[in-house]
Amino acid sequence: MTIHNRFLAPTLGSLSLAAGRLSIPRDYFSGRRRPPLEIPDNILLFRRASATELKDGTLQPHFHHRWVLIIALRGRGTVLVDGASHPLTPGAMLLVPPLRLHRYEGVSRGRVCWLFITFELPAQDARTDKPSTGHMTRESRAILGDALRIWDSRDTAASSSARLSVHVSLLLLALRRTAPADKSPPPAATQELLIRINAWLASHLVAPARLGSMARDLGISESHLRAIFRGRYGISLGRYARETRCRLAALQLQQGQGSITEVAEACGFGSVYSFGRTFKRILGITPGSMARRGAATR
Repeated sequence: MTIHNRFLAPTLGSLSLAAGRLSIPRDYFSGRRRPPLEIPDNILLFRRASATELKDGTLQPHFHHRWVLIIALRGRGTVLVDGASHPLTPGAMLLVPPLRLHRYEGVSRGRVCWLFITFELPAQDARTDKPSTGHMTRESRAILGDALRIWDSRDTAASSSARLSVHVSLLLLALRRTAPADKSPPPAATQELLIRINAWLASHLVAPARLGSMARDLGISESHLRAIFRGRYGISLGRYARETRCRLAALQLQQGQGSITEVAEACGFGSVYSFGRTFKRILGITPGSMARRGAATR
């Protein structure tokens, strides 16, 4: 689909010529089906203008429960997602799913302009989706230009929000078309360790995470496991386990997969009180607010 500049809209005559090239369908019940892509919701656009704003070089990673589309418009750098490097140059796009540790390295000094589009896709399984990269085309630049105009208009009407969602969806489709085939080499040892840790946490949600048990199951001493994890990811393994459980709980609440009590039990919290206290400290909102937000978007 081509997005035309509003000032270069086609004339009725050119539209008539284009319509004249349409053929009679052989089957009136079989057409082009939409791609299996959910419409983004609760969209937020902002930019980072320097390595300092991106917190380049800090060992403290970002750990969000929203989808993050990063578009490098000026300047270059590397985004590390769960330990894997994703170099970005001007025109590159990177989609980071929720529940991923990511931080920035080697960002250009001086003028930088990286655009961030964050949003929610409640029905997507953020635990299995992988980060994806691609490059902007002429079409995706036009789509992004329209999206920025919609955002800059500050129009909060439902029709404007719907148009913004459509444009972000089109950007995601454009990213899919330009994403290279998955020919990635086997993960490095530290990245494979994180994969194994995530798998262990996912299979032990119903009980509080015991790092000693995790270390035994992974065949590594607990002290060595803690040291490797903090050295590579800049965060303690205990904190990572707690934040992972909270973010998985947030996804369940958004998708209406149970009451607050049921979700707390399913994610290994001993009581609703401890769940609410930890959830608020890590995510900044209460479980009830998260559940109501999810109900409003379903």
